Amino acid sequence: QAIFGLKALASPNVELVPTLAEYLHRFSEQTGIPVELKVADEKATRLAPHVEVQLIRIIQEALANVRKHAQARQAWVIFETEEGRAKVTIEDDGRGFDPQEAARRGKASFGLQTMRERVEGVGGDFSIEAVLGQGTKVIARFWITASRRTRRTRRRSNSGSWPAVAVSASPARIRTDRKRCPTRRQKPS
Repeated sequence: QAIFGLKALASPNVELVPTLAEYLHRFSEQTGIPVELKVADEKATRLAPHVEVQLIRIIQEALANVRKHAQARQAWVIFETEEGRAKVTIEDDGRGFDPQEAARRGKASFGLQTMRERVEGVGGDFSIEAVLGQGTKVIARFWITASRRTRRTRRRSNSGSWPAVAVSASPARIRTDRKRCPTRRQKPS
């Protein structure tokens, strides 16, 4: 897997969403697993720079788990707001697992524990929703801030919010969809 340019993210000229879109595009090309980046609410991307760095690392780890363990056909990274906080979900349609059974057997993943520590280390909340045979959701919630990104000019749709960005390995390009992204979707048959 390509090393993600975290130093570039700290630059005042680089924004979170385009940087993530580029990373997800590369991930999709390298693994053959299409990943959609959905920004349902632009406010959810207003995170402090140190939170953004941890979030990028969490997304990397969650997608590494998708690549290694999930046997997924598709993955999603979803930004939305919930009770005034940013909610970021990394979801896949893979084989899932039983978190209680894994904990009982002592098979808690080092990667899952590291993601939890990263989220909690910047004042966020972390949870996992997984069902055997139905995929996994890694969920991180962070406080929204008036970060440096809110003061700069952004590319926006006519409605004033970020358009949804879909990143897929085939075709290997970024597509922008101006419709609001649903937070729920149907699994492919």
